[in-house]
Amino acid sequence: MSVRHWGPPGMWDTNFNQFASSGDNGQHWTTADAPRWPNNSAGDDPFQMVAFEQRGGYVYMFGTPNGRLGNAHVARAPARQMLSKKAWRYWNGTAWAKDEVAAAPVVTAHVAELSVRYNEYSGSWLMMYLQDSDIVLRSAPSPTRPWSAPQVAVSSAD
Repeated sequence: MSVRHWGPPGMWDTNFNQFASSGDNGQHWTTADAPRWPNNSAGDDPFQMVAFEQRGGYVYMFGTPNGRLGNAHVARAPARQMLSKKAWRYWNGTAWAKDEVAAAPVVTAHVAELSVRYNEYSGSWLMMYLQDSDIVLRSAPSPTRPWSAPQVAVSSAD
């Protein structure tokens, strides 16, 4: 993510999110020809901070807008085409759509510092994130929902 302006704690504005890739196991990195998600004029593009998980031939990109107060959204691309922005499809609440503007939240909460993983043992998607001052966990049978209610994994009181 490219930060344009740091605001009060938990708030910042981004210019864009862009992939960086390495062809030599992380020795060198490039953003040349990498897909980019510019922030929109309202400053609430849902893919400014992202987490990835690969499953079933797809790479899933879970995103939130800049700052720590946005909802979580999901997009996917065939794994072999993930560096082509045209390959990405966005969950619109009922189907995968070509238009990013159609992306619907899969979790409506203050989602920050998002991490998502598919767990083979439980057969579930697991999502952890900072919600206000706690770290919470949700699970789902698919990346598009229904996501469970948040369970506090680490309480700020502790």
